Amino acid sequence: MKKNYSLDLYKSLIEKNAFFTAALLTKSDAYNNADSLNFAWPQYDKSTFDSMLEFCPVLETEIRKRRDEPEKIISYLHFIKNACKKYRYKANLNNQIAEVFRYQSVIDDMIDPLLDICCDIFYESSSQSTEKSPNIITDKPIKSGMADILNKVPEPVHPIFKQITCNATAEEIDYFFLILSKEINPATGEPYMKEKDIRHFTAHNFAACGQPDKQRFFDLGTEVKSTITYFLYQFYLKYDNGNISNKMKYVYLLISNFKIFEEDNPKSLLSNMTPSKYPKNKNNVINTEKYFPKNK
Repeated sequence: MKKNYSLDLYKSLIEKNAFFTAALLTKSDAYNNADSLNFAWPQYDKSTFDSMLEFCPVLETEIRKRRDEPEKIISYLHFIKNACKKYRYKANLNNQIAEVFRYQSVIDDMIDPLLDICCDIFYESSSQSTEKSPNIITDKPIKSGMADILNKVPEPVHPIFKQITCNATAEEIDYFFLILSKEINPATGEPYMKEKDIRHFTAHNFAACGQPDKQRFFDLGTEVKSTITYFLYQFYLKYDNGNISNKMKYVYLLISNFKIFEEDNPKSLLSNMTPSKYPKNKNNVINTEKYFPKNK
């Protein structure tokens, strides 16, 4: 990359981070007034807000250190993003919803916008030069205290999973999810899950069915995300409809139990659990109604 593009990248990243910091500072007084309804980011709790405000100057310092090495800037940003994903995953296993949103907010509102700028600058550079794009090198672990600033989640010896309590009995829960052992997964040509795996799944995730066991991830293939999302949404409507506070727990159930959802953004996945997200291919919809007599 030519020197002018390195400078453009550096200046653009510093300006973007400064703009975000200024936006946070402008609204900082909102949290001094518990009754304030004018905060720009209502999804931030105070802990998340304070952590992001404190991390802004650290982020600027780390970018300045690498101002003449754009490859290292990008490597650093990816390092932070991957660290946040790691801590988010640990928080999710412990059903620490506020922590999950904290790390996701850092990714969505701080790191990804900077990575978008990097992509734009590199694209502009490659379109005006025949030089090869620089190789992204792996940055060494930083000592900036990022994990402490973001309030690192301690890893317990035995992660605690808060089971879902709903209106279904143990028999009803088992009966519903055993549908997955009867329906054929188009991605594999076999049932979605084995009966013994389903019983482990229900016992681990639903209070009515037993005690939490060792966390397991089930591999259903990569083509059935909308199918499984809608299947679980049908269960929610049938046995937990009206309990809006429980809906996010079903999102975390997907992320914590199925590999295809492991890296999903909880906010985006929640938005997909609606009637409007009915799978486009009707052949991929699991028709649960045929398992329930109409007179019941």
